[in-house]
Amino acid sequence: MPDHTAERPAGAPLAAAAYAALTELERVNELTASAPDLSERMAVADAAARRYAVYRAALARLGDEAPDEAMAPVTGAIDDARRRTRTAEWWEGVAAASLSASLSDELFATLTGEDGHKSDAAGPSWADRRLDDAVRSDPVLAARLSLWSRRLVGEAIVLAREFGGDQYPEIAAQLALEHARRMAALGLSE
Repeated sequence: MPDHTAERPAGAPLAAAAYAALTELERVNELTASAPDLSERMAVADAAARRYAVYRAALARLGDEAPDEAMAPVTGAIDDARRRTRTAEWWEGVAAASLSASLSDELFATLTGEDGHKSDAAGPSWADRRLDDAVRSDPVLAARLSLWSRRLVGEAIVLAREFGGDQYPEIAAQLALEHARRMAALGLSE
């Protein structure tokens, strides 16, 4: 695994938060093409709008610095994690939209000292509701998505190691705990 920490500037957590928000927005946008019907496409569009708001808020925290210059040094680690969790089909994408966004928001909120922008702060998202319905009616899908969700938390923990410095052990433990709570709520913990 490459070491992306060598040339990291002091403002890296804010830049990484902004870049991670952009990649989560991209992840949601990719779902539009595979949505099974119009109502799902509309729901994906609404989810993308909420992710766009998270991205814009993260950009605003960068201040006067040019966003592309600020984010350039931190893209490698986030891009690598994103490549390792590229979704292959609709349900993986829905799980990623729900679980990866929450993990990313929690990780970078901790690193930047921000308490806001938790994905699930306003209650279950569209993706959470769809997952809940699907896994309760299909145990095979539930088992597959349970494994997939563990992969997502693994990559979030890799990013915690990349960006967390001395805070890494505590951040990793908190990410795992919150992720386990979300998985249990979605019926994915078995």
